[in-house]
Amino acid sequence: MAVNDVEANRQINRSNKSRLSIMSWNIRGIITDHSVKCNQLQNYLDSLENPIHVVCIQETKLKTKSKPFKFKGYQKPINKLRPGAEDSAAGGLCIYVRNGITFKEKSTRYSASAETLAITIIGKNEKYHIYNYYAKNSGSNKYTDMSNLFTNLDENTIITGDFNLKHTCWNPEGDYRSDAEADDLIDFMNDNDLNFLNDGQITRIAECANQLDSALDLSIISAHLHHKSEFLVVDNTFGSDHLPIITEIKAKLQPENIILLEKWLVDKAKDNQWSEFRHLCLQELSYNILDIPIDDNFNEFLTKLQRILIKTIPKSKSKTVKSKTPKNWWNPDCTQAIKHREKCRRNYKADKTPLKYELWRTARRDAKNTIKIAKRESWEEFCSKITHKTNSKELWGFTRKVKGSEPKSCPAFMINNTVITDPKEKQKLWSINMLRQVVMKGTVKPSLIESKLKIRSSINL
Repeated sequence: MAVNDVEANRQINRSNKSRLSIMSWNIRGIITDHSVKCNQLQNYLDSLENPIHVVCIQETKLKTKSKPFKFKGYQKPINKLRPGAEDSAAGGLCIYVRNGITFKEKSTRYSASAETLAITIIGKNEKYHIYNYYAKNSGSNKYTDMSNLFTNLDENTIITGDFNLKHTCWNPEGDYRSDAEADDLIDFMNDNDLNFLNDGQITRIAECANQLDSALDLSIISAHLHHKSEFLVVDNTFGSDHLPIITEIKAKLQPENIILLEKWLVDKAKDNQWSEFRHLCLQELSYNILDIPIDDNFNEFLTKLQRILIKTIPKSKSKTVKSKTPKNWWNPDCTQAIKHREKCRRNYKADKTPLKYELWRTARRDAKNTIKIAKRESWEEFCSKITHKTNSKELWGFTRKVKGSEPKSCPAFMINNTVITDPKEKQKLWSINMLRQVVMKGTVKPSLIESKLKIRSSINL
């Protein structure tokens, strides 16, 4: 089922609740052109009534010192550079997971010919294993390579990405090209109880009149999931030559509330409270833990320190935070420029003449320039309003709106083969780990504890 515009996507998503939505897109450079492509994708993601839960990006082309784009509403990305990234002009993978979705990174095997990055989404009753895949050419999809990369696949597996592979099973209508390795991929799918969802829709636009459009981006899932899955193609390249594909699976997720947890308000503690804190620490914690095994004394130390903190240091209350979509620099000119570019692309797709190709190229260039101008003018307008009365809160507030900052969630913790997903449990484990590091320094001094508390004021006991 093709999706022609943002509004159509909104209608589809509105009728498909209780689903796991996975987008896959070959971006051809995640930070090129001042991240214009990412800004367009961000605007699209913001327009959806029900969000995309996982965004898999191929060909990030990031170098060792490069940082991936931060998508508003998504957790810190799982990023994987291509081996030899400094000397390579292609490759690289990223996976973005929506805030509040519990996940953990999944280990993958190395291959010289293809790249994989994987996560496990922890649902209400089941786990879903998502693989982001990029093959640099059709020869990277041999049966032996696929068998080496994807082992012990279970019935909730989703493999999505750019396979760079043509076959009559998923090619657009009238395209009879077929790579030899495509038969290997089909044999691998048959042997591992996998199905592909592609239905002949184009996923890559040929940029030359003598080339054919193709369907190189595939969505492969466990046969168990096929009857409750949908395959969508977003009819917008966002500046790349690939169209994003979306895999939607009927699934019960267990979204995690974004919670501002309790924290010790060390900045609000008064001098007399710190004096009392130091006095109680000297009185109750004045022993050398090096003479006694840490494991035997740590719980006692933690209990005593917690009691001292409760008596002396004020503490905030936890509260649930609702994510808000902040205003940004995107304006009607940007929207119109993108619509015009995509209209030119569709015209060229229907009739590949040199004139229509040139019109498409011009529209692409104009869209990039329009977005850059909108960002610059928004910043200049804000700067022109800054006076001596403007406080730091307004400055940082505007910066956060531009960046799209909002409360963060973190991946699941794995402790003794047990997955920890509750936010308060995560914070408690983190706090205990921080205190353990303090204890392992040697003799515990009140000044040392006080210093750690001030540095990590969000510690929770």
